[in-house]
Amino acid sequence: MTQFELMMQRMRYELSLAANITRQEAAAKAIDYYNGEQLEHLDTVLASQFADPKSLKMQPSMDNITRFIGDEISRVFDSPPKLTCDNTNGQALLDKLTDDGVLAVTLKVAEVYANLTTVCALYPWWDERTKAIKTTPIPSSSLFVAQRPDDPTDVEAVVFVRELIDTVTGVDTVQYVHWDDGAHFLFDKSGVYTSADAATNPEMINPYGIIPFAFLRDSLAVGEFFGDMDESLINAQETLNVLLTEINQLCKYQGFSQPVCTGIDQKTPIAVDPSKPIRIPSTMRDETPGRFEFVTPQSKIADLVERARALVDSLCERYGISLKAMRDGSTAMSGAALRVSERRLERRRVDNLPLARMALNRWWEVVKRINNTHGQPEVAIDEPLIIDFAEPQYQDDDATRMANDTAAVTLGTVSPVDIIIRDNPDLTPEEATAKYNANRALTKAANQRYGLSGLISVPTSTSASPTTQGA
Repeated sequence: MTQFELMMQRMRYELSLAANITRQEAAAKAIDYYNGEQLEHLDTVLASQFADPKSLKMQPSMDNITRFIGDEISRVFDSPPKLTCDNTNGQALLDKLTDDGVLAVTLKVAEVYANLTTVCALYPWWDERTKAIKTTPIPSSSLFVAQRPDDPTDVEAVVFVRELIDTVTGVDTVQYVHWDDGAHFLFDKSGVYTSADAATNPEMINPYGIIPFAFLRDSLAVGEFFGDMDESLINAQETLNVLLTEINQLCKYQGFSQPVCTGIDQKTPIAVDPSKPIRIPSTMRDETPGRFEFVTPQSKIADLVERARALVDSLCERYGISLKAMRDGSTAMSGAALRVSERRLERRRVDNLPLARMALNRWWEVVKRINNTHGQPEVAIDEPLIIDFAEPQYQDDDATRMANDTAAVTLGTVSPVDIIIRDNPDLTPEEATAKYNANRALTKAANQRYGLSGLISVPTSTSASPTTQGA
């Protein structure tokens, strides 16, 4: 059996594993919930809890707590990182890839998917039609891998699933796209494989020599490539949707009172007319007259609402999300208060920065291979990627922030360079100094132009950063 046949056999085995199928179904459900595609899942849950939910005329009611949690815990790419390269051609390529903002959105989506399902792949590919490199996020619900035995973070082959729908016939065709270091091809459910481009690559060779994927993770892989997915958020979302549906059902029940007759013979006609009084005779002489009334079901809405609130509160506490910020909005809290309340989210962001940096470096290696393969030899790029992640901003009001910074500089406890580094810790002292001196030069030029005296007197740095004399 050839190496190619062995790899095909292994990947078909991975596709058939029950554990992989279960993992993909759970991941797909989490992503559906995040994207608001919940109705079909809720119908399934209601059918499992009620004998006949349709006969009860239950109207499904939903809220998307999965999106709220997913967005809140995904902080690394809240603001797009600054990507640069010390090569002119490399920088031009980066500018082309980032100018329209699509890459920033792709990275944000990939981070959310990784946090919800443990892994999301970044898949750079060459678009022959536009002659450009594009990047697609592929969630773990569509991924299969052949893991390297000695390294759970690395793979020998990757297969992802894509569905092609014929807009004329409506036929849904499933394709499996295979990549390993040496080969690239497509195959179907029967295992029949074909070239991805028979005209230019009939031998089904991988033109890049590497598997063209970068994997963004929510934590470092230990033991298994995908790891165990935390399904508590999925379960909480399902529970919340059932509670909201029950609340909606009770509201309908309590919106209409039920007429009830007591002690009335069946011959006595009862007509409900607000303009006419109802006279109810006794069924027998000397008996207590019959009763006619409207009865409202006992209310349990408040209890269900409290259960729903408690569920959401427990989720926020689990993930370190401030309950006050969730209910009142972040603008209702000062920057200092937000910084304290979100310390667990900030710790998660800091822990995920090395994983995000590793994924971006791998993405850049793939992008360079694609560019150097499809571009011109004279514009080949070899230089590494320089990544500057944006820092979270916990803004106090402008007056408070300015007053605090001015007082600190006046006292000599910090310098403007210290403040620049505080706001952007990825800068080196030399880079911060250069930025400060450039700003000082602009300020000096403006003062001279408008006839202003030097109004800014700034002491030199008091920290380990270099001194910053005005230009």
